[in-house]
Amino acid sequence: MRGVNLGGWLVAEHWMTSASPAWNGVPANIVNLGEFKTMQYLGHAKGDSQFKQHRDTFITEQDFRDIAAAKMNTVRIPVGY
Repeated sequence: MRGVNLGGWLVAEHWMTSASPAWNGVPANIVNLGEFKTMQYLGHAKGDSQFKQHRDTFITEQDFRDIAAAKMNTVRIPVGY
């Protein structure tokens, strides 16, 4: 088995994704509390927009092609609950 972990994609954590647009305009004391508190701070419309941009760009189709080309056969994708 050869695999990769795509942490930070669907469950954004600032320590792992600090360059992501998801955190734009959010103070450090909020981002360190996670995605839920960040969404509360940003509000529904802005939060949805920023986190959609994150999810659309953090991992792409090309990443999956690269994973396949590297002969990896397992992908771990953490999801929230």
